[in-house]
Amino acid sequence: MPRLANADYIHIHYRLQAYWNESQIVYGYLSPTEQWDLHKFFWPTHDEPDQDLLEHRKEVSSSDPSLPQRAGQALRHFKQAAYEDAGRKANPVGHPKKRTNVAIRVYPVVLPEPDYRKAARALLSLAKAEQIRGVDNS
Repeated sequence: MPRLANADYIHIHYRLQAYWNESQIVYGYLSPTEQWDLHKFFWPTHDEPDQDLLEHRKEVSSSDPSLPQRAGQALRHFKQAAYEDAGRKANPVGHPKKRTNVAIRVYPVVLPEPDYRKAARALLSLAKAEQIRGVDNS
């Protein structure tokens, strides 16, 4: 794969950012590792000036030399998933009136950084539940 020009990198960042803000399900079609590679390299959840994005690219490329290649492969899978998702939206499949053996699919969308507020709420809820049950962890 040819080296990615700075202008192309910036363009890809904004495209991925648009998908993150408007249609996160496309990220869910990738493996968690591919999602993390895209987030780490292209920074779609960050709203930074172009120069900061290019500086970030330079830093992560030097600290993890294989990341650009892995992110490029993930990007190829992402583009295919986005194309297929657009096709599903353009040609929705109707549901039969009587449904039996319906398959439900779950697609995980990873967050690039931990949500500390959610983690804190979960720990507080757990502590309250244990207190109510009388659990002693000492």
